[in-house]
Formats: sequence, structure tokens, C-alpha cells
Amino acid sequence: MVTGDSTEAAIAIAKDCGILNFDYDFEIENSYTVMEGRNFRQEVGVMVDPYMPLGENLKIKDKRAFKEVIRELRVLAGSTSEDKYLLVNGLRSNFCSEFN
Repeated sequence: MVTGDSTEAAIAIAKDCGILNFDYDFEIENSYTVMEGRNFRQEVGVMVDPYMPLGENLKIKDKRAFKEVIRELRVLAGSTSEDKYLLVNGLRSNFCSEFN
């Protein structure tokens, strides 16, 4: 689940939807299960490609870190449109080639 909502609101919604079926506790707090957008960007790194049009110029810097994060990620809270773009493009570049 990717949302601009606060972490607390996102966790409550994710529980209602069945995305999370356990209590938010220390174990989750220290994992990638629930992340805020700013932590996601910090963890995977962001590169700006000056040759791409604005809005399409962001890329993930650390693909290994991205793969590690998405193994556990269930809720991305407080995310910006840039976070959503990075997540979708990262997923597409890492996994779409496996299905073609």
C-alpha cells in the first residue's frame, strides 16, 4: 500500500484491508515492512538524470538496497509523488524483464 497518509493512519488502513495482520511493534519498527517515504528515499538512494524530462528524471541509486526493501515492504506511508514514481519504476525495471 502506498499512501501520503501519516504512518499511524496508513497502519490502521492496512490492518482494516488485511495488508497487515499483526500489531505495529518494535519488530516491525526496525524492519522495512512499514516505511515512510523519506526513509525509503534515504535507504535506496535517488539519482537525478539531467537528460530526462522533469518528472521522469528520478532513478534508484542502490538497486541491491531496493530489492532488500521491497522483499518486506507492505506499507509506504507519507509518500510523495516522487516516492511513488521511484517505487513503480524500480519494480518495473527489476521485475518486468523477468516476465518478457
